[in-house]
Amino acid sequence: MSKKSQHGFKLDWKRPAPAEWITVLPRRRRKKKVNSEDKEVPLIVELVDLCLSLNTVEHHTSDFYAVHGENPRLAIRRGSPFKISVDLNRSFDASKDILCLVFTLKDARSPSYSQNTEVLVPVVLDDDKEKVPAPWQVRVLETQTKTLTLEVTPSPNCIVGE
Repeated sequence: MSKKSQHGFKLDWKRPAPAEWITVLPRRRRKKKVNSEDKEVPLIVELVDLCLSLNTVEHHTSDFYAVHGENPRLAIRRGSPFKISVDLNRSFDASKDILCLVFTLKDARSPSYSQNTEVLVPVVLDDDKEKVPAPWQVRVLETQTKTLTLEVTPSPNCIVGE
């Protein structure tokens, strides 16, 4: 079964292609195997503790229905700082790691920064941080081996919601 190609060559599918049509590609170099000890382990958040009992007392919200029951939720006041504790899979290294807190309004159809229904707050150590006024602030209060205790100050005019 032979056919003419668009370039006018006669092609025969049963015979091998002529040598001038074959291009030999160089072999790919194999990557060196990396020891698992040499690899850097990515920073993973394992647990976030919202410190409900502490924050509800400091924000005078301990009588709110939302903070009690089977599924208690954090109730805070706008513009007032609250504390959270973040457990990580390894210690936080500010020179290599980037950690951001993302706050999203629960009932927003498509949360976005422009509609103030989603807020991204970077976590930086105080000595790395230039004092730049921002609506939301995060301050590292304490660093333990694999735990960061953070103080988050929401914007005084942020949206109220879950």
